[in-house]
Amino acid sequence: MKRRATLVAMVVVGMVLLSSGTAVAELKAEKLSLTPMIGGYVFEGNQQSERHDGAFSLALGFNATKNWGTEFTLSYVDSESRYGNHSDIDVYLIRWEVLYHFWPEKKLVPYLAAGGGTLIADPEGRDPDPDLMVDYGGGLKYFLTENLALRGDVRHVYEIDDKYNNLIYSFGLLIQFAGSK
Repeated sequence: MKRRATLVAMVVVGMVLLSSGTAVAELKAEKLSLTPMIGGYVFEGNQQSERHDGAFSLALGFNATKNWGTEFTLSYVDSESRYGNHSDIDVYLIRWEVLYHFWPEKKLVPYLAAGGGTLIADPEGRDPDPDLMVDYGGGLKYFLTENLALRGDVRHVYEIDDKYNNLIYSFGLLIQFAGSK
């Protein structure tokens, strides 16, 4: 898993170094974005999973206006049980969020996010356990070029059915494309 995270980080850094441009760097209305991310997931202490595991995410976003956007994110967490035989527990998060961007015309764009979705815990040898979840949080997008930005964010994930409070954090590269200028 560490090799995979290192490879993803090297690809992100390589893309940033190879991209150049002097165009205005800012969040644009009516643009799609794709953001691959790596990070971590922190489980509440009374859950069966290891307390802290790596997370891999891919987000597809659309900015309706410069300030308001929406995003669909798929995340994968490779965990294992803290008890017994330390069996694998795969965790999948399917999230849909609304984002509000502050100062979208700047290179550094802070934002708030809130949404919901499904968290599916898939323990080895047992049936998957889907739970409804809500999440909220925020982050920063730092534009390097007109359509590339470094991104960091954090979300509080609340599992409604099991009443667990978890945390996911991630870092990635946002790529804006399509849509009008």
